[in-house]
Amino acid sequence: MVRACLFAAFAALVLCLLPAAVHARSQPLNVGLHNDDGTAPVVGVKVDVRDLNGNLLGSGVTNGNGNAGITVEVPDGVDKVLVEVPGDKGHGAFHVFDVSKVSPSGFGFVMYTSSRDSSGADLVELAKGAIARCDKAAYDRWVAALNRRIADLEKDVDKHQQSADAYARANNLRVTDLAGARKDKQRAAKAQEKLSPALRNDDVLETLADYIELLEIVDYDKSNLEEARRAREAMPPFPPDCKKDKVGYLPGDKTCPDGSGGMLAGALNDIFDSDLDPVCDKASRHRDTDHPRKDRGEREHGRD
Repeated sequence: MVRACLFAAFAALVLCLLPAAVHARSQPLNVGLHNDDGTAPVVGVKVDVRDLNGNLLGSGVTNGNGNAGITVEVPDGVDKVLVEVPGDKGHGAFHVFDVSKVSPSGFGFVMYTSSRDSSGADLVELAKGAIARCDKAAYDRWVAALNRRIADLEKDVDKHQQSADAYARANNLRVTDLAGARKDKQRAAKAQEKLSPALRNDDVLETLADYIELLEIVDYDKSNLEEARRAREAMPPFPPDCKKDKVGYLPGDKTCPDGSGGMLAGALNDIFDSDLDPVCDKASRHRDTDHPRKDRGEREHGRD
């Protein structure tokens, strides 16, 4: 009777720990790949579509027009995908990627040989996926991409700020920030209203509007830069003890202590009073040796 109960408990435990079935939906994706100035298509290169954990969802090859039509199997719950041309040996060393939102009706876009479109948060998620796979090369790639994004945004902020300041000086405007320029435009509009129609100068308002547009670009760059810097602070380090052959006791689950390797081993130890050793670090092992054990007499008395 006791053995039957233990077997039933074990079977229930395994069923609870088995991964739930994942449903996917097929969606069309069309990717156009061109050189940087858009004058020529890039032909015959492979395009991969992955989720942010690195799982392949679909692939295609660009045709004579530089287009690749791909049917993507998108799992439920996935709202972003990585579209990537990893750099084919026969087509140069460029590594093109774009993190895109998934559209229910299918989606498509044009990429260029310098495309590296992704937010800092997306790059952190890609790095986390590389850690889960113990893929140091991929991890280093996404960290480098984030550092490159920060450097590019710093240059953009400086360039666009200088352009906005030069425009203000050239048009005798007060050099200020976005909030200040908007206030200047409001004051100028009120001043123009007090003038007779014959004396009004609409060019002043148009010039201020152009200045505001330039400062909005600076503000947008600054916002992206702040986001990327926050992402770099949140970037997890690559574990020095990460091993690709570290597996749990159930297929497809490789994480500890929250993965099935640790949980299943610990549960089996509790049920059968054994000493199974899950493939985890010592600090995260779920073993009944970590808890006070009953002596043999107490166990036999309990079973009676």
